[in-house]
Amino acid sequence: MQAEAENDQLRAKLKQLSTVQDQNKLCIDQLLSRLQDAQARLQESQARLRESEAARRADRNTSEALRQQVDVYREDFEGERLDRHRAQERVVNLERQLAALKHQVRCTCCELRRRQWQTQNYKTIFAICLAQFHKKRNIVQSRDRMSDFD
Repeated sequence: MQAEAENDQLRAKLKQLSTVQDQNKLCIDQLLSRLQDAQARLQESQARLRESEAARRADRNTSEALRQQVDVYREDFEGERLDRHRAQERVVNLERQLAALKHQVRCTCCELRRRQWQTQNYKTIFAICLAQFHKKRNIVQSRDRMSDFD
């Protein structure tokens, strides 16, 4: 009887152990399932992280390319601004030269008119003097001729 009681106790403990083992196996299976889910989520997160990192690198490359384009556009703009400034300075200088040349032409025209007027006046004066000379000569010659008759 005692052996039977011990045997019953052992069977009860064995059943208890079997139940604990079943519970442990169920717990381990649940933990393994949760671990596998966590690993799957981790792998998905790592894949998204890699994609995000790749997108970030692409964005950095795009950003760098855009910065370089902006630098090129800025340099072009500043070069064109400098060219426009130089062209404007050239226009101003040419306008000054044109004004000076117009002034010089007006002065030259005035001088030419003055000389023409002087030349015309000299010709007129010369013609008057020549006429007076001829007139006096004619008078003197006439007197000489008349005195020849005397």
